[in-house]
Amino acid sequence: MASALGTYTHLTMVFMVIAHAAACALLLGLPPFDRDAWPRWRLPLIGFAVAAVLSLALYAPLLLDMQQFFLKRTMPADVATPQWAAKALFSGLQVGTGTALAALAGAVLFACGLWSYFRQSRFLLALFVLPGAITVAAVLALRQPIFPRFLFFLAGFGVLIVVRGALEIGARLSRRGKTGAAPAPVTALGVALVALMVVASAVSLPLNYRYPKQDFGAAMQFVEARRATGEPVLTAGGAVYPYQMYYRRPWARVASLEQLQTIRAQGRRVWVLYTLAEYIEASTPGLMHTLRDECTVEAVFRGTVAGGNVTVCALPPASGTAASAANR
Repeated sequence: MASALGTYTHLTMVFMVIAHAAACALLLGLPPFDRDAWPRWRLPLIGFAVAAVLSLALYAPLLLDMQQFFLKRTMPADVATPQWAAKALFSGLQVGTGTALAALAGAVLFACGLWSYFRQSRFLLALFVLPGAITVAAVLALRQPIFPRFLFFLAGFGVLIVVRGALEIGARLSRRGKTGAAPAPVTALGVALVALMVVASAVSLPLNYRYPKQDFGAAMQFVEARRATGEPVLTAGGAVYPYQMYYRRPWARVASLEQLQTIRAQGRRVWVLYTLAEYIEASTPGLMHTLRDECTVEAVFRGTVAGGNVTVCALPPASGTAASAANR
């Protein structure tokens, strides 16, 4: 039931269940290779089968829409790639820890924690690691965009692994580490390392809560306070939906360079609000080129989402030649 409800809440929960099945295979063996494995698999198979049936029942009214969504949805090839997701994740770590050095130290602790859990129990390590690996592999196989939020459910496991790494290093530096498969002993140095991580995390918290994820409200107030009567306001990229659907502003969406030039040809200054410039660049490079080269940046409202700063810029009216070309 928990697996079915989790899948109904977020479809990527399916990959968690698949990962647990793979972990069970490590523990119980595979029937094709081990004749004695079938009795051990009887109860787990019942659980996985019931979870699958309940998940299909919950999604039954949506199956056709889901099929259309995954088959027909288009996404620019240059965004939401594994490289982009890794860059965004690393950028988030730098926001949280303050420096790349701190992120590197965390990576070392993570690696030590992985090794410590591996020595203790491969099954336990598989429960921690396989969900993330299978999620990434499945998203890539389906040729869908990948976002760091797909792996947020693993944050708790990540913390456990990093803390385990700190305790392992503390034990070894204290020269009391065990070489067997037992967990690393808790030493004063290990506890001190964990406490240092807690303090570093607490110190870095203001970097996360000082700014909103995306400051659409402040950008809207800035434009409304400075634009003259009759000056058009346009939105582009990730700024379109919030202003149209949430703030209910009558601001047009600009989706092409030709549309922008047509509005500029009206002879008034044009305000443009945009965010997530990578998406604009991938879908309409000419538009993004004009916004970068000709649109004077009036303000940038910082957000904690990678690439999520809301930029407010102003374009002067198009020249006579450009206006004539746009009107033709």
